[in-house]
Amino acid sequence: MKKSWALAATVALSLAVAGPAYGKDPAATPDSSTAAGSLQAEAPQIGPVSGKTRGGLRMLAESCREGTWRVNWYNVFGWRIWSYVRWVRWCWSGSLLTSVSTRAWGEVFFPGWAFRGTISSWSSGGGGRSSYRVWSQGHFCFAEYFSCVSNMYPWIDVTVYPGGGWRRSWGGV
Repeated sequence: MKKSWALAATVALSLAVAGPAYGKDPAATPDSSTAAGSLQAEAPQIGPVSGKTRGGLRMLAESCREGTWRVNWYNVFGWRIWSYVRWVRWCWSGSLLTSVSTRAWGEVFFPGWAFRGTISSWSSGGGGRSSYRVWSQGHFCFAEYFSCVSNMYPWIDVTVYPGGGWRRSWGGV
């Protein structure tokens, strides 16, 4: 009896947590138009431009930067439920990128939710090009027993440029 009551409470809470929301403004605040919750992008964490060193000498011809972008889901109480994260490190020399490393993952902060992985991803550009663009979509699942009671599919689209510039867009359902 206690387990079924706990499950009913969890499912009831999921209805308060789940619901469609879309992010369009990169500097968006929580979407108050959605009573069930909000999707929000965090201000990115961008590392400083730094030159590589070789044998103790700083190589001024090549510089690198790294950034972490997050899309967060908040419930109606303002609690962060989960985050979908994209990390990119890019290096350049002059007007061309020399190397790019990237990774995406999910973080869960609320019981009942699980990150099911990155379900779709593509990229273009990179080393020897003037930009690198990566798009990926994650899958978060609530109360998975035989199937998920609620599914969320956030996505992040990041483009990086020589000189340390970047742009991003994001959203999810």
